[in-house]
Amino acid sequence: MCSSAKEYDVFLSFRGADTRNNFTIHLFNALKNKSIKTYMDCLIDRGEDVWPSLERAIEDSHVSIVVFSKDYASSKWCLQELVKILQCRKDVGQVVIPVFYGTDPSQIRGQTGSFEQSFAKHVRGLGDNDIKVKKWRDALTEAAQISGWDSRNLDESQLIENIVNDVLQKRCLRRPIELNGLVGTDEICKNVEILMKRYKVIGIWGMPGIGKVCYVENVKEYSHDRLISKLLKEEICIPNVVGFQYGLKRLGNKKVFIVLDDVDSLDQVKYFCREYRDLNEDSIFLMMKWIGSTRKAFNEIHPREGYEVLSASMVEYAGGVPLALRVLGSSLRSKRVDFWKGTLEKLKRYPDKAIQDFYKMSYDGLDEEEKKIFLEIAFFHKGEEKDSVTSILMACGLEARCGMVVLRDKAFISISYNNTIEIHDLLQEIAFEIVRRESSEDPTRRSRLMRDTEEICTILKDNKGTDAIEGIMLDLSQIAEMQLRADAFRRMNNLRFLKLYKPSDQCAGKISLPEDLDSLSDKLVYLEWYGYPLDSLPLNFCAKFLVEIRMSHSNVKQLWQGIQEVSNLERIDLSECKQLIKLPDLSKAKRLRWVNLSGCESLCALHSSVLSSDTLITLILDRCINLQYVKGDKHLKSLENISVNGCSSLEEFAVSSDLIESLDLSNTRIEMLDTSIGRLCKLGSLNLEGSPVKHLPTELCLTSLKVLKLSYDGLVIDKQQLHVLFDGLRSLQILHLKECSNLTEFPDNIGILSKLQELILDGSSVQCLPPSIKHLQRLEILSLKSCKKLRSLPELPPLIHEFCADDCAILKSVSNLKTFSKKMVGKTKHISFKNSLKLEEESLQSVMKSLHLTMIKAVANNVVVRKHRGGYNYNSMEVCLPGSRVPGEFLAYKKSESSSIIITELPDSEWLGFIYCVVLSPSEGIRKEGAKLRCQCQLVGGQKGTWLNKAVSELNSDHVYVWYDPLHCDNILRFHPPKVRFEFSVTTDEGEVDGSIHIKECGVLLISFSLVESVLQELELHLPVDLVEEENVLAPEEKPIACYSSQLDTPSEDNQNKSMDLDKSKGLLQERKNALVQRTECTLPSNMKDVAKQAEGEGDSAMAAQLLENLEGPLLDDHVLTLDDHSLMKGHGGPALFRWLQDQALRSASVARYAEQMRRSGSKKV
Repeated sequence: MCSSAKEYDVFLSFRGADTRNNFTIHLFNALKNKSIKTYMDCLIDRGEDVWPSLERAIEDSHVSIVVFSKDYASSKWCLQELVKILQCRKDVGQVVIPVFYGTDPSQIRGQTGSFEQSFAKHVRGLGDNDIKVKKWRDALTEAAQISGWDSRNLDESQLIENIVNDVLQKRCLRRPIELNGLVGTDEICKNVEILMKRYKVIGIWGMPGIGKVCYVENVKEYSHDRLISKLLKEEICIPNVVGFQYGLKRLGNKKVFIVLDDVDSLDQVKYFCREYRDLNEDSIFLMMKWIGSTRKAFNEIHPREGYEVLSASMVEYAGGVPLALRVLGSSLRSKRVDFWKGTLEKLKRYPDKAIQDFYKMSYDGLDEEEKKIFLEIAFFHKGEEKDSVTSILMACGLEARCGMVVLRDKAFISISYNNTIEIHDLLQEIAFEIVRRESSEDPTRRSRLMRDTEEICTILKDNKGTDAIEGIMLDLSQIAEMQLRADAFRRMNNLRFLKLYKPSDQCAGKISLPEDLDSLSDKLVYLEWYGYPLDSLPLNFCAKFLVEIRMSHSNVKQLWQGIQEVSNLERIDLSECKQLIKLPDLSKAKRLRWVNLSGCESLCALHSSVLSSDTLITLILDRCINLQYVKGDKHLKSLENISVNGCSSLEEFAVSSDLIESLDLSNTRIEMLDTSIGRLCKLGSLNLEGSPVKHLPTELCLTSLKVLKLSYDGLVIDKQQLHVLFDGLRSLQILHLKECSNLTEFPDNIGILSKLQELILDGSSVQCLPPSIKHLQRLEILSLKSCKKLRSLPELPPLIHEFCADDCAILKSVSNLKTFSKKMVGKTKHISFKNSLKLEEESLQSVMKSLHLTMIKAVANNVVVRKHRGGYNYNSMEVCLPGSRVPGEFLAYKKSESSSIIITELPDSEWLGFIYCVVLSPSEGIRKEGAKLRCQCQLVGGQKGTWLNKAVSELNSDHVYVWYDPLHCDNILRFHPPKVRFEFSVTTDEGEVDGSIHIKECGVLLISFSLVESVLQELELHLPVDLVEEENVLAPEEKPIACYSSQLDTPSEDNQNKSMDLDKSKGLLQERKNALVQRTECTLPSNMKDVAKQAEGEGDSAMAAQLLENLEGPLLDDHVLTLDDHSLMKGHGGPALFRWLQDQALRSASVARYAEQMRRSGSKKV
């Protein structure tokens, strides 16, 4: 796989229970902050098989970071990952960075200490001679010998910083063609493997200096005879050239794949390729030379002490280009640190002359127009949207469409996946230097000004501009304040590009003008001035060439007076211009596409020319609080998006376009919708929240509508209208009907909204929900907050993870909440009945029992997850109910009415987690909002502590809070404490104790295997099959009991979704307990009869017969499987056979090897 095609920069391998919530998550965030795309196992999609996903992620990563924690070896998944990582290191040169987190590398190499204990458990389960155990041991030994990072020598923050810098450097070395968008490589890499099957000579193309020739520079690691001897597995004792030719002819009888690393001599490559014709036609040669360039740069594999950061900075500056590394290395080799620092500072201003001269030759090969386009992009348009840049350059008189194609083909620029223009940092530096050389001493004689803030400010403040200046780009966050004169731009008659901008995450300095501005260039194509201080542009301003104008947060009242010839104008951004009172006549803006006037509070009317444009696509008028109407007399041909959210004075809205996809009319005074809205066939989102719309159009058949939001007390809508409405909105995913006092009933046909994911009915007058709501299998969010007339709740869909029935004053009856679903793995479930004080005791008990069982099921699921991966995609829950006592389920464990401190002992084994419960009682007459419920856990006899904060909103009476957080539990249980001390408190946002709410009771429920078992028996419920099998969680070789056991039949399709009987459920639970505690494996088939039975069950009788006839008996290491191409490669018996082979690979090296060959080569006989 070509490196440019890989999806991830880094793959993180770690044991979740040890480091997920501390070191690993901090490292993940640090890598993410440096734009290093990192794979962590939480990225696995719901329903996706885990091991294939992990395997693909490892193969699709350039670097693997392995965090060796104390109990790393206790996880079979971690060891399986490590084997795969080292295989990728061997096969494709993947970089591996070990991190020894609180561990001694010598213990890992020798498997002593905790690693010895872990392997003792593995051996008991698999046997000391098992091939898998041997692979794991070898992998640990090999990995521990790789140079890495030791946490014992550094504090954690410095350790993370060093690792990130290490990755940045290695990413540059491994991925030069991906950094900063080097051009053409993605498409080539996708086709390289296809080309290798068809051609023997492949041309490599890319920007100058990236090392196209470096891949074929010098062969010196092996002499010819050593190379051939290694391939033939025998010594060739014939003189060099003759022996090499002889060896190649011998290799002609084999299909070989040869990787020549560190290739340096082109002559030897040519000679080798001449002899290639003697080889098997299916043989492939991969010649690579990359890491050698870095060695050549600094004449050493690893930087010397004290040079690490400087070396990384140099590599980053070079952008991974071998030529630059080689040139820089030759000048820095053997120099002192201060010389390196001085060179780096100098490079920030002036590129190295040798590098400059090299790229100047390629630049000189461009024609004059292509040179101008390249310089424009390098200075002002890096990372900008291609179409917008094309328009700007075209208005400058440059043929940008052809020019950018040439620049892309010659590898000066690239176009990213989201259609933005990218350029390598090194090429951008060359562009800066080319312009600097226009006048090295006098910046006023240069065509473009961007880098030196001080130079730009001096030119503007002192009126030193000249006709030579064509573009200025100034970051206002780099200045505190600057005062300009009225004639600051008078002498810049050729100025085409002016950008005085504020980065999104910075504060802008202030530019003041005591007088009006005399003039701006008539040639301006792009004008951006954040916080423009005047009320208009100069009176003589000419906008003839203007393509884009951006003046957000300015004091402008109007841009100009009268009608201007603005035939090139495409984009206008005057957002947050509080003083803007009107737009000019834009009737001659025949290319206008995008207008943003959000926050223009003084704007009373929109000029009619805007809503007469045949090219306008997006119009944003949010928070124009004095805008009274938006009306257009013309049917628009291109408008797709329009928003008037927060236009609190807007009463009339009439805009017509068949292409509208998003329409936001929220928080306005609009009372009536135009009937044409009901016929917008492409409308995907309609937001009317906060607007007093009384009637929806009678014809509302919006088949593309995915989002509908309504919120108004006076909306006239009833059950019958909704029934008709739902028939025409079958694509709906989000439905809000808030504050609808006229809505008392829901229609039964709500079940036809099969794609609905979010239903918000806050403040409505619904009295009950129809039973058909349980058929909304995709519904995840249901909110009934402040539904004052809601009396009862039916059975709800199982996928819901956010449910709110707060402040439902007369809600009495609630059905059991079946809130657990395997598809919801990894999502926190919030269930709240806060201040719904009329709930009957029977309903409260029913809800609590149902949610208690749901938590137990979540624990059971997390057991499997913890066993097989050490922590990911966990199920957690939070529940709030009216009540003044801790539920009875907690009474068998520590509970206190006078103290908020609980100390509980933990058994030696069997513990799985904790469920916490607190009764909060607000002081009389106080309604508190914004407090936090805090649980502090301290390991008795140890120093470890962990905290958990839960928000507590407004309460009217005593309430019971119950929650289960598996990650929090793991932070405690991973230390195997004999006792744990829990202290509960209510604090303010500042962390101080909040006296307005006190803790009335608290409890902690210890979850164990025996408790899970007893709860199931007490409630006469059964352990669901999906919690036993977890087909979407476990890898094939580590599935729980009943998947491949000869003792239990696999559930048939008829009863796949049914529960097992209680006895079998208890039996399976006990076996799972044994498997977890004792690390034992499930029983595997011992002969082919079991495999044949499985094939028979899958409907493949022919395969079953063949297996019984030819392959009966136990499988031994020296057996060879012989299957013809028809039965194996055409799919007959494939599922059963391959699942069985995967299991047998635990014990048989031969099977593993032959199965892999069958899968990859498709050969006739194996």
